Amino acid sequence: MTYRERLAIEHPEAVDSDYVAGCLGCPSRYGYESAQFMCPLVKSASADSCIDCWNREMPNPEPRKLVVALDADDVLLGNLELATKLLEIDPESIETWDLKKCSGITPDQAEELYSLFRSEAFVRCQRPYPGAVEFVEALVAAGHDVLVASSVPPEVMAARGTAIRKFFPMLPEQNIMLGGKKTLLNVDVLVDDNPRNFSSNAKHCVMFAQRHNRNIDTAYPRTGSYDEILKLIDRWSREP
Repeated sequence: MTYRERLAIEHPEAVDSDYVAGCLGCPSRYGYESAQFMCPLVKSASADSCIDCWNREMPNPEPRKLVVALDADDVLLGNLELATKLLEIDPESIETWDLKKCSGITPDQAEELYSLFRSEAFVRCQRPYPGAVEFVEALVAAGHDVLVASSVPPEVMAARGTAIRKFFPMLPEQNIMLGGKKTLLNVDVLVDDNPRNFSSNAKHCVMFAQRHNRNIDTAYPRTGSYDEILKLIDRWSREP
């Protein structure tokens, strides 16, 4: 990737033909090079020399170890899809995480879903999405410190912890975080399907795309692809 290509991705407003070399300022302005970096062309700067500068290939730094927190329900483990199937509810009717505000289901159905989420039997029925185990394995193999942060009520915490240990044995048990207030997590990356869990304590957040968050606007990257998330985390791990 060239300096110009990265600028176009991260600061598209700074790429315009009105600027010298088509880019606003120098790479160091955006942290792409050290603030102490002295442009070798500074005494003879011209449009052509600046174009050459921006068209250079960026060095590919060694990735840093990041702390990555992953939600369990609807990110690693099937949840709403399974629950609606068991209760014979149309999954398309779930358009928000606040089930009582879903126009496609009755208040009684919403309460049935909430009751199911508090059931140990239901938690024991949940299974990882295809590719979820391989996704976590890839993060661990890349050297990242991977946590599973799951918001579950106290009555099913034991069942949830047992399930995570079973399906993701590559994670040490101390990396299983159970509770409801994920905004307290001080991590580099948080992957979650519910934006209420995003906060300034996470340097980067990814909205895991699901039916129930399709109508939610977010400034964060949104994807349901584990491969895309791996690419994002790799990019962030190489940033200055």
